Amino acid sequence: MEEDITNAEYTKLLIGLSGDTPLGYVVGIRSEKDSKRIKQFTAQERKIRADWLRYLAQKPQKDVPQSDEANADKMRMILSSLFGKG
Repeated sequence: MEEDITNAEYTKLLIGLSGDTPLGYVVGIRSEKDSKRIKQFTAQERKIRADWLRYLAQKPQKDVPQSDEANADKMRMILSSLFGKG
């Protein structure tokens, strides 16, 4: 049986995620905000980022509850500190 977890629990799990793991690598690419770093992406990294941005653009806004926006900001801060961009 699959269990649902809260955003807070998910965030705690991601805190220990290393950028050396495949998932950590992809999350780092998706969350990158530094335009200089983005310009240095490889073709594969650009594809990963473009696919993610395309997915976000197609997702209806009503699917993102207001309370999750605050959690998303927290997640960005955690990922920034995790990948040394804070």
